Amino acid sequence: MTSTTEEALRFARLQKDTLRGMGSLALAGLVPGPLRGMPPIVPGEWIERRVPAPPDALIDAYCDAVGARRDGTVPAHLFPQWAFAMSGELLGGLRYPLLRAVNAGCRLEVRGELPRGRDLIVRGRLAAIDDDGRRAVITQRFTTGVEGATQLVNAEVRAFVPLAKGRRGDGAKKDAPKASAGARELGRFEVGPRAGWEFALLTGDFNPIHWARPWARASGFRGVILHGFGTYSRAWEIVRRARGGLAELDARFTRPLVLPGSARVLADGDAIWVVDANDAVVMEGRAVR
Repeated sequence: MTSTTEEALRFARLQKDTLRGMGSLALAGLVPGPLRGMPPIVPGEWIERRVPAPPDALIDAYCDAVGARRDGTVPAHLFPQWAFAMSGELLGGLRYPLLRAVNAGCRLEVRGELPRGRDLIVRGRLAAIDDDGRRAVITQRFTTGVEGATQLVNAEVRAFVPLAKGRRGDGAKKDAPKASAGARELGRFEVGPRAGWEFALLTGDFNPIHWARPWARASGFRGVILHGFGTYSRAWEIVRRARGGLAELDARFTRPLVLPGSARVLADGDAIWVVDANDAVVMEGRAVR
């Protein structure tokens, strides 16, 4: 994807708003929870921004990376590139250790195609917090459209935050998810050792667990791992091609895909699974055509 340093820097400069938003979240995570503000009102108010049209070069590179078609539209699953710039405002005041948050899942609904070359109208809100004392699941909702059609793409993003007050042994241990015996393969993909760095350049999510091996190891992973949305976007495109279209995919990330690696996308009716080379489920969900 990015064969030269010049290209890498060109894409990195496009991510300054997302870097600013996610950077403010990282800083908020350094402040002890009790020192932060009052508990948030949930659901929160909608925040709206007008975002300049993503450049064609960025969209083309993203399409090539995840297997999407170049057809004059903006892939809906590129939404983190413009939406996550809001996350600092939506989540920054929460009393949770956000540095420990991991991507738990996403539901993406496409009501219409996003045209290229148009400024985007983006809205975001803190939608829900599910806190059982051992963990919190924080849900953000985003809508993306253009002037005159402001809800072409709706996204719901869920973050999992383990809480310090949880005790080892609390709760029943769950069995690892498995694909159904009748699931058939729709397609497969491979990702190289730099796939996390390349996806970061394209989306602005520079969490070092995706490109810095020492950081990933210190965080408990065997090596760098692919972004959840890196898996999600590739699975979306494989399902879309296999079924001739896709309107909605609601998915849960169940384990990391370590880089380099390979994965297969399986389906049984509306149910979808992404399994790694050891047939362990890394993502499961439901797809609606």
